[in-house]
Amino acid sequence: MADRRALDLDSLAISDRFRLFNFTRRDDHVAYLWVLRAMDRLREVHRVQVDAGEVQSALNELTRLHDGVPTFDGNLRDRLDALYEDGVVHRFDDASRAGNLVRYRNRQSVYQFSELGYWAYTSVEGLLAARIQDANLSRLVFSDILEDLKALAAANRAGEGEQVYRRLSRLDSVMEDMGRRSAHFHVTLGEIIRSTDASPETFLRYKNALLTHMSEFMAELDRYLPRLATAVRDVEASGLASLLDRA
Repeated sequence: MADRRALDLDSLAISDRFRLFNFTRRDDHVAYLWVLRAMDRLREVHRVQVDAGEVQSALNELTRLHDGVPTFDGNLRDRLDALYEDGVVHRFDDASRAGNLVRYRNRQSVYQFSELGYWAYTSVEGLLAARIQDANLSRLVFSDILEDLKALAAANRAGEGEQVYRRLSRLDSVMEDMGRRSAHFHVTLGEIIRSTDASPETFLRYKNALLTHMSEFMAELDRYLPRLATAVRDVEASGLASLLDRA
């Protein structure tokens, strides 16, 4: 379910925020990503406002640690200016960094992440870090749900309002997490079904993994279902009216 705040944005605000992701659609999007990674590396050592030379130095450090960092051939400031135009970074003209008149006339600019620009960057990094195997239905959660239901019934009977609230909050978080995992799981299924160019070996590997996972999940659900049903009835018997009052 989308966050309510996102649903209330008007079309202009949505367009402005989508513009923050323009760097991901450029032909050299990987180069822009590494520029932002360099700026983030500098931010981690409390260098918030940086010029092109400092970004280049950070890129040089990243090159020694990682493969695939591109070379920029003197056009690094153009990329930083493009990120400024998209709203990902702020740009400030810093006269104090100009050592002579020529450098001053050539504009010495410093850059820093905008607040929303940093959100956009970390969103992209989060997406790149995601793994398909993360989209699964946790079968280990049933024991936690059962424990919380039993504790909820006991707390309601004892009139422990704080404990009732804590257990309801945990159950709400677990249900929300299961819904989110279920959505990811179905998206993954759709991707597998859509991949018609997969080799027979790849298809069988995904199919076998899927069947194994679903079999284990359903077996665990069947094992816990009678106890979960009993626990739910026990919560109802402890008094729904008092439960809602304490919640």
